[in-house]
Amino acid sequence: MIDNGWDVKGHDHSAIVDDNFSQFFVYWPQTKHAIMSVLSVDRFVELIEDVQLKGGPEFHNPESLANALCHFSVEHHKERKGDEKLIGMLSACYMATTSAGKTYLSNARGLPFAFIAMLYPSNKKHTNFYVRPAISIGNKLMSVDEVHDMACTIMQHDKDAGKKQYFKYLNLR
Repeated sequence: MIDNGWDVKGHDHSAIVDDNFSQFFVYWPQTKHAIMSVLSVDRFVELIEDVQLKGGPEFHNPESLANALCHFSVEHHKERKGDEKLIGMLSACYMATTSAGKTYLSNARGLPFAFIAMLYPSNKKHTNFYVRPAISIGNKLMSVDEVHDMACTIMQHDKDAGKKQYFKYLNLR
C-alpha cells in the first residue's frame, strides 16, 4: 500500500488474510483527498453477514450510514483525527445497502472490488454532502493516482448525466 502512495496508519492484521482485496474509498472531489480502507474479501463478506444478522436498523439504512460516514470522514479529513477502522467499517456497511453493493453481493460475491463514496458538497460551507456511491469489480490494489482517475471518471459520468446538484458548490482547481 505504501508503494502505491498511501499513508498507512491504524491497521488490524486480521483484516487482511490474502491478496483478494475489497477496497473502500471516501473521496473529496474539492481537495482530491481520499481515505482508503482495505479488507480481504472474505473478511468483508463475514462483516456484512454479521451486521445483517446482528446489526440494528441503523445498519440497514443507507441514509443513516451515509450520514455517519460523512460525519467521521469530515472529522478525519479536517482535523486529521478520527478512526480509520470505523470509517472503513461504515464504508463497508454503507456499500452493502447501496444498489451497486447489493448487485455485487448477489452477482459477484467473492470477487475483489473497489468501492468509492464521493462526497460532493451540498452547501457553500462544505459541511453537508451528497454521497455518491460507485463500485468497480475485479480491481487490483489501487494507487492514489488510480483512485483519482476513477473519481474523475465518475465525475464526468455525473456531469454527462446532468447531475447539476453535485457540482453547484464544487470549485475544482
